[in-house]
Amino acid sequence: EIDGEVEYETTYEYDSNGQMIRATYVCDYFGHDDYTYDVTWQDGNITRLAATDNTDGDLIYENKYAYTDEPSWKGIVTNSPVPGNFMTDGILLNTTGYFGKRPKNLPYELIDELMPIWEYAFIEDGSELDGYIQFITVVYSRQDISQNYHYVLEWE
Repeated sequence: EIDGEVEYETTYEYDSNGQMIRATYVCDYFGHDDYTYDVTWQDGNITRLAATDNTDGDLIYENKYAYTDEPSWKGIVTNSPVPGNFMTDGILLNTTGYFGKRPKNLPYELIDELMPIWEYAFIEDGSELDGYIQFITVVYSRQDISQNYHYVLEWE
């Protein structure tokens, strides 16, 4: 609500496994926006996120993902800061509540025009942090442009 009036509303749909499969967003705050976000799951991982404009039926964007064989990372808490330049990075790695469940495996690649690839290094020291992610490197490349981001995670 803004100034006592509902300005936007999102409705979420989940499947019988508790995984979000669709979100419908309607907003009248900056003009009329009406979108549907469809989520495709396969083997416990989100393989596709697509947004459609409900006014004209046009596909706004479509993101497809590939995953590693590594299980989703230990130590994560909902709403904790997560590396990435795109909202979808944080959602895939972080938010269990939004999608109902987080993906079973760590994402490897966003198959898109700008293709981030995630690489991970794990703590392997026999401590209680064994198996937690120590480093994440995100590589974005498009044509002749490449950007690398290296994140170091510290655990308490």
